[in-house]
Amino acid sequence: MEKSTVSKRVLTVLVAVLLFVVAFFAGFAVCYFRGGADDAKALWIKNMIDTYYYEDIDPDDVYSLIGEELLDPYSDYYDETAYAELSNGRKGNKSGFGFSYYIPEGEDVARVYAVSGNSPAERAGLRAGMRIFGAGRSEDEIVSVSGSEFSAYFDSLGLEDGDTVFFETDAGIVSVTRGAYKENCVFYRDADCGYRFVGEDALDAERTAEALALPDDTAYIRITSFSGNVAQQFAAALEIFKDAGKKHLILDLRGNGGGLLSDLQKVASYLLKDAEGDRPLVVRAKYKNGKTETYRAAKNEYRSYFAEDSRVRVLADSNTASASECLIGAMLDYGTIGYGDILLSEIDGVAKTYGKGIMQSTFQYIDGSAIKLTTATVHWPVSDNNIHGRGVLPQDGAIAVAATAQPDTEEIESDLLRMVGVIAANS
Repeated sequence: MEKSTVSKRVLTVLVAVLLFVVAFFAGFAVCYFRGGADDAKALWIKNMIDTYYYEDIDPDDVYSLIGEELLDPYSDYYDETAYAELSNGRKGNKSGFGFSYYIPEGEDVARVYAVSGNSPAERAGLRAGMRIFGAGRSEDEIVSVSGSEFSAYFDSLGLEDGDTVFFETDAGIVSVTRGAYKENCVFYRDADCGYRFVGEDALDAERTAEALALPDDTAYIRITSFSGNVAQQFAAALEIFKDAGKKHLILDLRGNGGGLLSDLQKVASYLLKDAEGDRPLVVRAKYKNGKTETYRAAKNEYRSYFAEDSRVRVLADSNTASASECLIGAMLDYGTIGYGDILLSEIDGVAKTYGKGIMQSTFQYIDGSAIKLTTATVHWPVSDNNIHGRGVLPQDGAIAVAATAQPDTEEIESDLLRMVGVIAANS
């Protein structure tokens, strides 16, 4: 989970230690004009770490890490280009084909791993699990390529936005034109149909034939990330839920690694059953200086969509992390769900959520580069629980459901149907 900040806010944050700030910027200026920009940046990073990193560390261990893994797996350094891409990605603005691929063990063929919502790949018909046997700039130029050669061949095409590639798949020829798109992060399904969000802002609800074998009073909503227009998409999906007369919800957070805290606050507004007040607490951040910061829902709208006897179930896996785990924690604390309403995908004997109970903040340097630092531990709103390094486990009462590690289309659907079956058996 990330809290986005920029360096211009540093003075505001450090009002309480004004003398330190004056001394820091005096030293910064001397380094910048006498020792060079690299020295100045190193000093800036040093002071950001000293001030904001959530743990005390030995200064000698951290100041030569520009371009390397910074401090922990969640802290990082971004040059100007990388930070611009990161900022755009947080807004849901993407560019490319919108799919990833992998080579399954024992197969020498590229297989689609995941397809981004509202991307050129999704619009063209590429789906997770499809095998790709070849590619070319036209249908006549398709070259058959093995899985081990696919990456090098695909890179050799030198593709840019506006270029079209023809893929030979096990579902036929699929042509995809590379370009910019706004990612859709929310997908709705019920017994009759499905909906996804398309268009320039990924806010136009498009009905699909992707129905799911659910009871007539139940709907399924998947959230893939807390970024872009996810809050508006989720609100629109709940309107579909309400208009269709649905009562119970299956919320799928599998593979959702988190995102922005501000998006979590908005989505949580609809899912806190017993919370009181207009803006209930969603998460609490604790900093090394003893400061505690609270983050509240944008509103309290559970009763607008759910009845007293409505039941919400959550699907999660080992890639359900950060903001997703905070949402689960808030729903547990406010009685929306119990641990028995959480179904964990069990893969290779492991059933758990990821276990990320820390928050990152991003600080921008004057040259457009930035550093992301882990700045606080995060805690659930009522219980004050912190699940960092642990996650949600079957020992808590969550239900483990056998799943597959291979993202084949049929296997993904069978995993989902298996979970739906477990839900039906426990109703």
